[in-house]
Parts: sequence; C-alpha cells; structure tokens
Amino acid sequence: MRRRRHAVVFGPVQPAFDPVFFDPVTGWLGEQGYAVEILDSLAVVDDPMMTITDVADEWIRRRPDLAEVGLLCGNAFGGAVAQAMLPALPRDIAVLGLSAPTVADDRLAARLGDVAHHARMGNLAGALWTLDDFVRSEAMPAPARVATPVVADQNAACRRIELGMSLLTDLDVSAAVVAHTGPVLSIVGERSRLVTRSHARVPAHGATAVIPDAGMRPHRDNAAAVADVLAAQRAYLAGDADHAAPQHLPTHRIDTMGAA
Repeated sequence: MRRRRHAVVFGPVQPAFDPVFFDPVTGWLGEQGYAVEILDSLAVVDDPMMTITDVADEWIRRRPDLAEVGLLCGNAFGGAVAQAMLPALPRDIAVLGLSAPTVADDRLAARLGDVAHHARMGNLAGALWTLDDFVRSEAMPAPARVATPVVADQNAACRRIELGMSLLTDLDVSAAVVAHTGPVLSIVGERSRLVTRSHARVPAHGATAVIPDAGMRPHRDNAAAVADVLAAQRAYLAGDADHAAPQHLPTHRIDTMGAA
C-alpha cells in the first residue's frame, strides 16, 4: 500500500507531557515533507497492571489509522511502545527509535526502579534528579540540583513517572522487532547511562547508530551526528528498495548486524 507522508511520534516518560522532547528531529521530519504528530505515550495508561503490550494494544484500538502512517517514531518509553505495536501493524511500516529500549537487562531495570521508587514515595524532585542523572551523557558533570517543573498535580506527575518506569523494568519486545520486515533504525548514545546498544534490537536488515559523546538524548547531545544519520538514511526510512542497506558515515558508528 502507498503510505502517507505522516510521522507519528510516541514520547518518553515525563511528569507532564511536553512535545518539545523530539526537537530537533521534529524539524528534520518536517523538512522532509512529513506531517508530524506527537503523542503522549502514557495517555492510555489507566491501570497499574498494564504491560507494554497492553499499552500498545490500547493505542492500536484507539488509533487504527496508525496502520497507514509512513513512519512510526518513539523516544525512550515511547520507543518501547512503538516496537510493541509492530505485530499489529503492516510489516512494511518504517520505524525510527531514539534511545528506544527493546529489552531491559538487570542494570537497566535497577536504574529505572530507582527512579520509580522516588516517584512511588511522592518525591517528585528526587525522581527527576535521579532520572536527570541517568539521562545525561557520562561526559557531562552532574548538576548540584535539578529544577522541578511546575506541574498542576505533583501526585499525578509522580504516578506518571512510576508507571512509565515500572512498565520498562521487565521489557522484552525482541521477537516483535526482529520479525519486522520494514525499515528499522535505532539511534542510541554512546555515553548513555540508561538505554545503550545492548538494549536495542533491530531486524537483520535494520541498523543501530551509536552517537559519540551522547547520552539518552542523542538528538540534543550531538545533534549534528544525528542529523547526519537521518540524512544518510532518509531513503531507507522512506522504504526505497534501492537504499535498503544503511550506509556508514564517518561522524558516527553504525551497526548493520541486526539482532546479532
């Protein structure tokens, strides 16, 4: 089927939804002619017993038009949700993940659990300080404190953080990703304290780009390298059969070995 030039982006865990998280990638997508829609991944989470698969299924139920989009994107938690949707979507849909975990190991689960613990105790400032410490690149010094954003309901903000982090602690959507036949590009930061290359899976024809000096926000920490990756993989993400094999660029390290 001919896909619409429509990119849908699923967001990370935030105390309150703020769509600027995907800048400057949003701008790049717009320049390529995509109509970009940014969604709050946690908007459908209304039961603490839900799993990532439940969240993905609920999004599909509410938004059956996702089957027609040209590019499915996800950042962090949103990337896990996007990957979990794949079995219910057309097998040729393109996927772009930024710091998008496919599987959580003990180290990642423990760090996510640390953030969730603070939120569970109602300590929004502690949760955000801990999260910021893990989100920053290892190359960046830790600040003395992290400003707590003004939110209408701190209890609701804590619930969002606790639910989102908890949903990722036993994550494994590898089977859904490895079986996908459409383009899959996963971008991770080389200096990330949370999602790393070891937590990302792509199909044999997919690629993982590792961005130097970047943490969980590679599109902020090293925007130039991410822009190079996206420019080089533009045709691949658009499903151009003549550009099915991702290419190497000197500004980043890119692995095309798929799930191996």
